[in-house]
Amino acid sequence: MRPLMTVSMRHLFPTASFVGCADLRVRDVDCSSSEIQPGAMFAALPGSARHGREFIADAIQRGATSLLLD
Repeated sequence: MRPLMTVSMRHLFPTASFVGCADLRVRDVDCSSSEIQPGAMFAALPGSARHGREFIADAIQRGATSLLLD
C-alpha cells in the first residue's frame, strides 16, 4: 500500500491566485464529483453537457477540501 502524500499547490503553481488561504495541500484532484475522496481538490470545469460548478456542493459533501475553477 502506498503512503498518502499531499502536494502544495502554491509550490506547483507559484503564479496562481489562492483565495482564503496561505497555502493549499491536496491528496488528489478529480473533475468528477462522484469520484471525490476526502482531502481532494474538485476541478469544477466545463463538461460536454454540464459545467462542473453544478456539482460543487456534491463534491464538498463527499470531502473535497478545495476547488479549482475556470
